[in-house]
Amino acid sequence: MIKWILKAFISGLLAFALLNALCVIYYNIPVHSDNPTGATEYVFESKKFYSRMTEGYASGYTNDEGFKNSFDFADIDNVDILLMGSSHMEAYQVDQKDNVSDRLMNSFNGSKTVYNIGTSSHNLLHCVSNLRHALERYAPSEYVIIETSSVSFTDEEYEKVCSKTLEHLSSYDRGIVGALQKSPYLRLIYMRLKNSKEKNTAINTDSAGTEDVKDYTHLDAFLEIVSSDCIDFNVKPIIFYHPAIHLNSDGTPYVKTDGEDLRQFKEICGQKQIIFIDMTDTFIDKYNKEKLLPHGFYNTSAGTGHLNKHGHEMIAQKLYEVLTGDEVS
Repeated sequence: MIKWILKAFISGLLAFALLNALCVIYYNIPVHSDNPTGATEYVFESKKFYSRMTEGYASGYTNDEGFKNSFDFADIDNVDILLMGSSHMEAYQVDQKDNVSDRLMNSFNGSKTVYNIGTSSHNLLHCVSNLRHALERYAPSEYVIIETSSVSFTDEEYEKVCSKTLEHLSSYDRGIVGALQKSPYLRLIYMRLKNSKEKNTAINTDSAGTEDVKDYTHLDAFLEIVSSDCIDFNVKPIIFYHPAIHLNSDGTPYVKTDGEDLRQFKEICGQKQIIFIDMTDTFIDKYNKEKLLPHGFYNTSAGTGHLNKHGHEMIAQKLYEVLTGDEVS
């Protein structure tokens, strides 16, 4: 009996080791910990190899700060354009050269430095909550660009940012939980379980809350934070919105954006001197002409999940046009 238990234990250890070895390529994301600068809620390990095949496929290394940039922060003299956002900008799903920040910087032929601090789970609310700290840390000389996949948050959510009571995104990088996170296989299991529980909440949802946003006073105060922080640091703010593109049964594209929320968001941005970019028409036009969707991969459902390389390319091109004055937004 003891011999059988010992064999089973050894077999289990070998199987666990093999699964972890496979996950080094299939799903290997660095562990994150609280960010002492406050520019983001947390930051991933620096100089760590990553690899992910659950949506598309991409691999590489985080930089010296733990962010997804093709260069180290210590190696640059200054930041011209700071990019903030969620996992869409973190972009573990596409090659580094294909994400918005690298594409935008290449459009400028290296004359401007675009630094990306996009981090998973950092939606617009958290980005704005962390904006002042981010501007203090990186001091962009020209623009701060903030990505969002929604323009529909609740009054309560906006108010939490304004009152500085928005829930902190915690990291569990210590103790037993921290040790378990070092296992790529266990991280994969956790990710699958988490996604299963959140299956009714799409990543690129067009509605962040369960109630309609009708009192736009809170939105006004929320966007005033963006405006005032950027005035204090002498930087121009840009917010760009990228909705998911859905397809009707006849193949025609549409979005689920709340029209009034979008109108109010754009109008108040204009009042606050915030450049607002809506990618809806660009996405739909691209699909109508070339049948390309901005979200989804060959190993996921079309039009769902994170931005793919086509989505990143369209956004980078649109940003470049606005920044160079080729298009007035």
